[in-house]
Amino acid sequence: AHVDHGKTTLVDRLIQEGDANESGVAKEVADGERVMDSGGMEKERGITIMAKATRVDWRGHVLNIVDTPGHSDFGGEVERVLSMVEGAILVVDATEGVMSQTKFVVSRALRQGLKLVVVLNKVDRETARLNGEVESEIFDLLCNHDATDEQLDFPVVFASAKNGWACLDMSQPDRESSGMVSLLETVIEHISPPCGAELADPARHPFSFVVNNLSTDPFIGRLVTGRVHTGAVKPGDKVKVMKMKSPAGATGESDGGEAASDSPLATVSHVFAIRNGTEREAVPAAQAGDIVVLAGVPTEMVGVSDTVASPEVSDPLPTVPLTPPTICMSFGANDGPLAGRSGGTFLNSNQVKSRLHKEVENNVTIVLKPSPTDSDQLEVHARGELQLGILLEEMRREGFELTVSPPRILSVKCPETGSMLEPVEEVTIDVGQEHSGGVIEKLQNLRVSMSEYKDMGDRVRLVFDVPSRLLMGVRADLRNSTRGSAVVNAMFKEYAAPEGQGRNYLSEKGKLVSMEQGPATAYALNLVEARGTLFIDPGTEVYEGMVIGEHSRPGDLEVNPCKGKKLTNVRASGTDENIKLAPPRRMTLEDYITYMSPDEVLEITPDMVRLRKRHLNASDRAKAQKEMKQASQQRK
Repeated sequence: AHVDHGKTTLVDRLIQEGDANESGVAKEVADGERVMDSGGMEKERGITIMAKATRVDWRGHVLNIVDTPGHSDFGGEVERVLSMVEGAILVVDATEGVMSQTKFVVSRALRQGLKLVVVLNKVDRETARLNGEVESEIFDLLCNHDATDEQLDFPVVFASAKNGWACLDMSQPDRESSGMVSLLETVIEHISPPCGAELADPARHPFSFVVNNLSTDPFIGRLVTGRVHTGAVKPGDKVKVMKMKSPAGATGESDGGEAASDSPLATVSHVFAIRNGTEREAVPAAQAGDIVVLAGVPTEMVGVSDTVASPEVSDPLPTVPLTPPTICMSFGANDGPLAGRSGGTFLNSNQVKSRLHKEVENNVTIVLKPSPTDSDQLEVHARGELQLGILLEEMRREGFELTVSPPRILSVKCPETGSMLEPVEEVTIDVGQEHSGGVIEKLQNLRVSMSEYKDMGDRVRLVFDVPSRLLMGVRADLRNSTRGSAVVNAMFKEYAAPEGQGRNYLSEKGKLVSMEQGPATAYALNLVEARGTLFIDPGTEVYEGMVIGEHSRPGDLEVNPCKGKKLTNVRASGTDENIKLAPPRRMTLEDYITYMSPDEVLEITPDMVRLRKRHLNASDRAKAQKEMKQASQQRK
């Protein structure tokens, strides 16, 4: 489902329904805690970042449920778990209806041949559209993606996951006291079991298992999570790991084929089922159709999308190809003047590289490549600025000090014409009627086309096709200009040839750049404030080349934020004015990522996030700009 449509809350309610005797989990869900969002960043931001599986036992049935992220930047988590399931619950907000990420997950589920159960969530709201309009949107969406007749015959369940109930008919008098029984019965009726008894027979089909997730236990060691496709496995079994001969980079894209080489045999030490959310429970064995966690496979032998199987298996299992990354940034150690003075623990480039290599072991949507300009840096290819921002925030909290370059859009070469194609995103904006004119005007400044205008009462839905290179920073600007009321979502649509001379209107303003090093003073900032918008408070440690604000005009301006007032022997207590500064602009890490200019870098430490010029000295910046202009003229 789309972000914030209630997937994780719904899964928590299903766990609670099938876990009536486990008061601990039931109480946690009743208190409003999201059991499936177990990560610190997930709980803090209220979003799902990593896909997680759990098991629910209900009336003699075993249901393996996978909770997936809703944000488009983490769409790879959806793609990599599709091979683990036989069907999908499509959760749609009864007010918002079909959104951009809804289209993405539906297209991937239909491509995999999954059957759908549609859940209209948040039907208890006064703004819910229960007149059949949302169901028609879903039907049209399935038709546009060439769904089969069987997939078009989907059941619809009305639910309020927050209040813990679901029903098949809104006129049902006892719907609010029925729990999630209707949804569970619908899933069991319409979604087939994962496999028959034949595939679970180890005598006829040897054990095979695709790795979908990696984790580590401090006592047991490396753990691999996935679905048993054939056969059975128990502690003590010998297994081997098979990798693809020619995987498509680190994106997990593969079509099946021969194993690269015979890996050494490993012994399965533990088999776990996942219950009560994310808790592991040891089981004596697992058979085809079960989603389990295995321990005993060495770290250096296995990665996501690899096949773990019995020694007699010769071919690895195919995996679902992933959508390629669309954005990249260079990561390196912090080389700024204040490096090592902000509480960082990991300061050198080798430690940064080691952490990034550890990240891609489990995160298949991130690709690492050596930097073409600096051997001490790595290029990180990802889906969007939120995914990169989450990674940087995690590294910052772990004690890393690093410097990152501005994001760069990844173009691809057309195999037929040889021309370069750029990624285009479908941007959906839900905004109040009073702000719709301003939003349309801002998007028109990008010289992009509007593909849909939909009146939704007191709100309007606008859909634009925008090249990714023009979208940097626009989301934050739209939220600010609409006083936080705009809901902006973007999803990768296609690669297309660059059209027109569209330019990001946010790049027209310059920056206020410090020319001195030391603590900023209120006296100096009061003088600088008239030239633009400040990013810092008095007392902040600054240095030459550090960006301290945004200039109100095009072009950068050198300022001195450390200047102090000259003291004399003459008393002037009655003539001095009290200095009152406007509050500085506060930007998140994701805002800084999209705000950077090509000649800037972002310095990230545990205590501070600083924006600075790549060349700190003003004369060095002028020289670099002159060389860049000459190189551009030579290319022309």
